[in-house]
Amino acid sequence: MKCSIKIGLILACLLVFQRALSQITHIDPQQLISEIIEDMSAKSENDIDFTQIIEDLMYLIENPITLNQCSIDELSRLVFLTDFQLKALIDYVQEKGPILSIYELQTLYGFQREDIERLAPFATLIKPVDEDNLKYLIAKGNHEIITKTGAILENQDGYKAPTDPSKSKYLGSKYSLSTRYRFQSKDKLEWGLTVEKDAGEQFFRGSNPKGVDYFSGYVAIGNMRRIRKLIVGDFNAEFGQGLTFWSNLSMGKTSDPFGIRKRGRGLVKHSSANENTFLRGIGVTIPIS
Repeated sequence: MKCSIKIGLILACLLVFQRALSQITHIDPQQLISEIIEDMSAKSENDIDFTQIIEDLMYLIENPITLNQCSIDELSRLVFLTDFQLKALIDYVQEKGPILSIYELQTLYGFQREDIERLAPFATLIKPVDEDNLKYLIAKGNHEIITKTGAILENQDGYKAPTDPSKSKYLGSKYSLSTRYRFQSKDKLEWGLTVEKDAGEQFFRGSNPKGVDYFSGYVAIGNMRRIRKLIVGDFNAEFGQGLTFWSNLSMGKTSDPFGIRKRGRGLVKHSSANENTFLRGIGVTIPIS
């Protein structure tokens, strides 16, 4: 009788564990990213361009971070984790050795169940086969193209013929248009192009004979031999706490007590339609050991 009770308890525990496992591994990645962005937006008092953060999280879904072989800079891309949690994770791997199961993180001070659920889709424990061959990187890379257009339904005064001769109307249509192309292969090879036409601007005529008024492109190489990051084109620089050098937008004031410190990523590509706060030229970072 006692033996059957023990067997029953063991089976019950296994079923509970399997249910918990399925709850973590069967999370919709896009829904998860949406929840992360909504949470960050609710905590921030400023309007922020989340384009780069969304791109990083979408990239990490397909190319998860290897927790047992990553640096603090790589983990910093997980913007939903605090600096305290990142440091605790790095220290745990260095002191205890490789993580055998992501559920080990429950033993780390500062990690709650919801933190592990968020982390699971963006992380792995075994590093995949990696190649530095250019042909391999191009063959295994992902191409993405997004085109958006939109307009305000109500016909605004600026698009109507003016009744006052001293006034003029917008030269272009009320429709805005933007197109973004991106190629990315792991964190080693990237390139992209973004074009945009605002509402009211001409299209392939007048002041915009080339079609649009905003062109932005980049080619980036990362973690290749002695180069940590090399970007040609448009990019942002995030160093220090803004006092050293910081050209990109940041979270600003937030209600999160652990989010007051800026998390610099060094040189990062500029792939949004924001026509300000970016650098144009060549940027390179080289590790010094």
